[in-house]
Amino acid sequence: MKEIKINTRDKEQRIDKYLSKYFNDLPKSFLYKMFRKKNIKLNGKKIEGNEILQEDDVIEVFFKDETFEKFKSGEGTQNNNTNCDIKLNVVYEDKNMMVVNKEDNLSVHSNEDEEENTLIDIAIKYLSDKKDEEYLKSIQTGFKPALCNRLDRNTKGLVLIGKNYITTKTINEMIKNKEIKKYYIAIVSGKMKEHEEKTLRGYIVKNIKNNTSIVLDKEVQGSKYVETRYKVIKSYEDYSVLEVNLITGRGHQIRAHMKSIGHPIIGDSKYGENTVNRFFKKNYGVNTQALFAYKIVLPKGLCAKQEIKLSFDDISLYLTKEGKDTIIL
Repeated sequence: MKEIKINTRDKEQRIDKYLSKYFNDLPKSFLYKMFRKKNIKLNGKKIEGNEILQEDDVIEVFFKDETFEKFKSGEGTQNNNTNCDIKLNVVYEDKNMMVVNKEDNLSVHSNEDEEENTLIDIAIKYLSDKKDEEYLKSIQTGFKPALCNRLDRNTKGLVLIGKNYITTKTINEMIKNKEIKKYYIAIVSGKMKEHEEKTLRGYIVKNIKNNTSIVLDKEVQGSKYVETRYKVIKSYEDYSVLEVNLITGRGHQIRAHMKSIGHPIIGDSKYGENTVNRFFKKNYGVNTQALFAYKIVLPKGLCAKQEIKLSFDDISLYLTKEGKDTIIL
């Protein structure tokens, strides 16, 4: 049995996330199996996985010494994805952090199915291959690079990644305190009033069975408050281009909110309209949801830039398909 004592630097993290980093991205399915079998305990008690670590907590790991060391070094991890050959699109990078442009059809992190070649896997391989100094220092302390914001699998755009614990914690606190602003470009079905600006408010409820959400006007049991601001940049007969400012950061928030006002995102298989999606696929070649996390505004002092964004040309180029009409932004 090995003991891991939590210090000031490691406190206030969920135990599952901490151990996933400590054991070199140990698959979550295996980690939770160890919790259920009581092979890993917290202060002598069974672990659920969502406990928040406090200073001087003791994690007891009932592995053989050789198994413990293998997982600590990463040699025992089946999901380290070292053969991942997907190129990372780095938009900004400095000593402490980086901002990358995520493609669609790519998960940001692994799930219970132990999905391979996720965005964080690709980022870790990128830093490892170039022998990034901050990365090498951080892994010696048990910390692995971590996502600071997340995007749905088929949402494209900017994701913040912290290279060390202090920077990651700082960014997460800034996001929580709304000091970091995140903007999206959404192409929605229908003609909206050009230059219109609105703030949508409501309560989002998730259906776990089919992994979809709905936005309601009134609070109900299990719902969470959501706030979404949008500005109509351009409006055409078939579609409108919006800049969306995410005030709260709930899963599927923009997609569910736009559906609730009758203007679902084009190409969205969960929240869109099938006839509309077929029309845009046939005429414009759109075969995925037209939602882009295109701009992040950062407070002074965090890094060399206060605004990091993708150009409209980058987005338009991505949407343009040979032999099809062009979606104009």
